[in-house]
Amino acid sequence: MSVLALASAKGAPGVTTAAVALGAVWPRRALLVEGDPAGGDLAARFHLPPEPNLVSLGMVARRGPLAPGDVWNHVQRLPRGLEVVTGLRAGDQARGLGRLWSLLPAALARVDDADVLVDCGRLGPETPAEGLVRQADLVVLVTRPTVEGVLHVASRLEALGRLGVAGDVVLIGEEPFGRAGVRDALAGEGVMAPVRGVLASDRRGAAMLAGQPGSTRWLERASPLVRSARSLAADLLDVLTLAPAPQGTWV
Repeated sequence: MSVLALASAKGAPGVTTAAVALGAVWPRRALLVEGDPAGGDLAARFHLPPEPNLVSLGMVARRGPLAPGDVWNHVQRLPRGLEVVTGLRAGDQARGLGRLWSLLPAALARVDDADVLVDCGRLGPETPAEGLVRQADLVVLVTRPTVEGVLHVASRLEALGRLGVAGDVVLIGEEPFGRAGVRDALAGEGVMAPVRGVLASDRRGAAMLAGQPGSTRWLERASPLVRSARSLAADLLDVLTLAPAPQGTWV
């Protein structure tokens, strides 16, 4: 199985929503891990218990290396079934989990009964999530296709390159620029990176994937966000050279 890291270069373009959307339609069993050092959102959005979460997993990490079973012992489920390790309640907890940040990447890489999607939040210098990015099989930067968004992504891709990490790009919507325009703009900054796909800018679908009420039938069958997530998930699986599997899991 594989590890896919999703992150942003700046701001809040919707990494968590993108991760949930992809996890919901992933063609194999998926485990979503909120690895954002700034704190997680899913427990609050879906009214989940505060634990188990990344903090409780960090307590296990204090005793020694983590096994895949330790990760599964700290999983919760979103209302429609997506398995998640919810994140920190607040960013100030990140510093106290120093040992976890060094052990978690290897533990996730050894998970062999699910593909792991990691929400790494905003990447910046000396982020505790650097190890998660370094050891991921694929790193995707999520951005809105604005002038400033593309410039921030170009800068972060260059920084990842200095770490020996190649990053791909996923867009949220295609306004004001589409895939070709973003690809050309990145090339103009001296960065050659694949623009893997576009997740539709769909406020109604995004709200439902953030825990707000709505028609599940509409979400599954008509939401532009979910439909675009299915297409993107298939492409990312292609990149990861994973064999097709029968079905995904709903949130």
